[in-house]
Amino acid sequence: MTAFRENPFVYLGVSPSSSRSEILEKAEEKALTEDPDEVAKYRSILTNPGKRLESELRYLPGVSDEEANEILALLGKDPVSLCAWSKERLSGIARANALAQALPSFPETNEPGFSSLIRDIAESFESQDIAELASLVNGARSRAHFPEVKDTDRIPEALKEIRWDYQKAIEARFNSIQSRRVARILTGLFPPKGEQAGIIPGLIDDLLSSYEVSVQSFAEKEMASAAELLRQIPAECRNGHLTRRGVFALTMLYRVTVNWNSVTLPLQRFRQAKGEACRQTESLFTAVRKLAYYLATDLNCVDAAYLLVRRVLSQLLVSPVLEKHYRYDLESIAGMRKGKGAASGSDTIPEQKTVSSLEPAEAKGFKGIPLLVTDIVPTEEDEAAFRAPEPRTAVSASRLPGFFSSLQSRLPKKHRKLWLIAAVILLIVWMKGCVFSSDEDYADYSGGGYRSGGAYSDDDESYEEEQREKEAREAEEEAELEREEAEEEAREEAEEEARERQAALEAQFEAEQEEERLRELEREEEMQRQLDEQRRRTQELENELEEEQERSRRSSLYGY
Repeated sequence: MTAFRENPFVYLGVSPSSSRSEILEKAEEKALTEDPDEVAKYRSILTNPGKRLESELRYLPGVSDEEANEILALLGKDPVSLCAWSKERLSGIARANALAQALPSFPETNEPGFSSLIRDIAESFESQDIAELASLVNGARSRAHFPEVKDTDRIPEALKEIRWDYQKAIEARFNSIQSRRVARILTGLFPPKGEQAGIIPGLIDDLLSSYEVSVQSFAEKEMASAAELLRQIPAECRNGHLTRRGVFALTMLYRVTVNWNSVTLPLQRFRQAKGEACRQTESLFTAVRKLAYYLATDLNCVDAAYLLVRRVLSQLLVSPVLEKHYRYDLESIAGMRKGKGAASGSDTIPEQKTVSSLEPAEAKGFKGIPLLVTDIVPTEEDEAAFRAPEPRTAVSASRLPGFFSSLQSRLPKKHRKLWLIAAVILLIVWMKGCVFSSDEDYADYSGGGYRSGGAYSDDDESYEEEQREKEAREAEEEAELEREEAEEEAREEAEEEARERQAALEAQFEAEQEEERLRELEREEEMQRQLDEQRRRTQELENELEEEQERSRRSSLYGY
């Protein structure tokens, strides 16, 4: 933004109330010490009623000459101190012009204060309507004996240019601040989630729209990374556990969502204040949610599903509807996890107190936002963190150890019962073969007797005891098989019920989203109706004003 000292009034040392003769006198004095061409340019602006309007609006409209001198003195020494002035003492566009000069020197470490400064400028700028500004300008012109502003349509055009200069000044200041800090400052422009934001000033609307353009590249890359990690995680699920690579992918997904939230939070608050939906965040929320239920019900990877909901899904709660779904999912999957009991694995995700994405030194302002993309390629630190051995295959009531467990995990569910029965039969046959092929104990068998070392004995106690133990083992194995079948049936019923709940939940979510879209359309229609009504009233007022001016003109011409 143009420095205040370059305003023609400040440059020549005059005010909007100064007469033409005073302006010419000051210009002659200034030409003795400054560039005569510059002096002539500024003198021409102030002495021409058609050219001086924008300079008058960029100055301190409505402020007395004494207070204006005090403000100018502070702007030269400590412009930040003006932020402490109350709105009763300094208000309207004059306050916005003065506070805008504090932007270059305001400390960036004071993020809440920086947010308050920007919002103060935006609100003060829009606190006065066209009629009030025209009255202030014409009042000063009357004292200076300059013609009043008749064409008030020129005022909105000048204000548009001034607001654009405010935006450029703020973005220029941001270019010297780390991009992630800029995001936090923009987030502070809006009240905390759940509070009413009220009307968004035009300057803040323009600023966030510009930020949104800068975030597009970042958003596309982060969404692509999230999609890739969502694809990798289920492929790394083994026997109810995630492999080392799976745990790393889940951790990277957590980092992506934390980083996503930190960069897009200003836009989330911006859209919520406007009553709009956060489409990309809601899309990512749905994708993570579906994966969590797929891990829990289809892959029996309940621990990973629970972490996915508790750590990842919790970063994407941008609306009350999503918060409701999150609480339901967390409770449902926690119940599944509790039902597994001791059979649950111990997959863990390393705690991340802060987002670990790269923060390059050159990532400053809006231009640095694309540099904040999360790098999902493992670093040396990540390799060290995930260098532990692969998790051992989970052994649960529905799995046989070793070779049988490996084969069972690759069979469709409908064939697993038959495989268990066949495996037990093969095990019994193998055990019988071991008993009857021992060279140390078996010599000959005939007629129901047992011959050891050539001596025939019908009441060999060791043989009978061995047979009893074998029968007990077989009975125990049969009972174990029955328990496994019952547990498998119960598990399949629970999974089927979970899938039905998931389908119902998705249908409910889609219905709520549709209702939200309809409400958004209704709000837009209502806002458009109000806008049309406001335009109609404005047009009526303008017509009345023109008629009043015409009557005044005729009265002055004809004396009636």
